[in-house]
Amino acid sequence: MPGEQKTCVICGADVTDKPRIKDSKGRYACKACAEQKARAAKAKQQGGASKPAAAAAGGAGMMEQWLSESTEGKIALGAVEQPRCPKCEHPMMPDSVVCMGCGFNTQSGKKLHTRIQKADKDKSAGGGGASLGEGNTPIIIAFVAAIGLIAGAATLGEMGVVPAAVAGLWFLGAWIMMIVAAFQDGDNKWGIFALCGLVPCLGLPLALAFTLYYCTVGSTRAAWKANYWLAMLAYIGAYAAVMINNPEMFASDF
Repeated sequence: MPGEQKTCVICGADVTDKPRIKDSKGRYACKACAEQKARAAKAKQQGGASKPAAAAAGGAGMMEQWLSESTEGKIALGAVEQPRCPKCEHPMMPDSVVCMGCGFNTQSGKKLHTRIQKADKDKSAGGGGASLGEGNTPIIIAFVAAIGLIAGAATLGEMGVVPAAVAGLWFLGAWIMMIVAAFQDGDNKWGIFALCGLVPCLGLPLALAFTLYYCTVGSTRAAWKANYWLAMLAYIGAYAAVMINNPEMFASDF
């Protein structure tokens, strides 16, 4: 309307005869004030966006410092040669003692054996109670085989020597496996004791010590130890059954 005063909402000046803008609510503002306010808002927005960039630049600087100062960083850059396991050549960290590839302990000179332990099953899901896991399957098979060989030797008459011979070969193989395990695990002394069992009379006490100690508690290979004792059970049981059922086969003419 004629004579109406138009005041800038930013600076309070009369903009009746000045370049101005008007918003949807009918308020006026100097064009210069509006442009200045818009530039300030834009600068503030750009300043906020620059903070992540500065943080990223700082992170890059920290990464460069880590690469240049830490041993791991120097290895990553190729400035330092990474140590390797003396047994399997698997890469190791400079302060590592045990190789994560083969389990070799660089301080003790022995190879460690790891076992993956499965999480206990939730009994509330049904089928509660103890059960034999998949890891016990070879032991169960060996146990059934031992019982089968003994039963065969006891029921086949003179042909019982066949399962008895199989049991003997099984026990020989299990004995060789335990010797190999002793040398592989760094228990060379026990491997030598077992080999001394091949010496008549003199090596018998050492072989007995190998059986009673190393094949019982000395070795960490539970499955191999179970196989050894089940093979021995089958061997002794099968030949005992043949001797009981066929005494004439072992009778001496003298």
